[in-house]
Amino acid sequence: MNQNAPAHGKAIASLVVSIVGFIFCFFGYSAIVSIILGIVGMVLSKNAKKEGNDEGIRKAGFIISIITVIAGIIGIIVAAFIVGAVVSGIGAVSTSM
Repeated sequence: MNQNAPAHGKAIASLVVSIVGFIFCFFGYSAIVSIILGIVGMVLSKNAKKEGNDEGIRKAGFIISIITVIAGIIGIIVAAFIVGAVVSGIGAVSTSM
């Protein structure tokens, strides 16, 4: 591992931010944070590449960032469906009484 590679810090930050964002995608509407962190991870990875970094850690950060954004979008959709189902279920119970 070459610690002197250009923008090594940005590559590591890209990986860390994308992993943290991926964790947020499992907690309902906090998946919005997941999408934001995924985008930040992609930007950091792109900036590291522009500065000459072509390490595997940068590539991993970029790939996980893409997965994080997709998972965040799916998480928001699932949370919206669950909230809709609960609200319609509560409405059905209150009207049947």
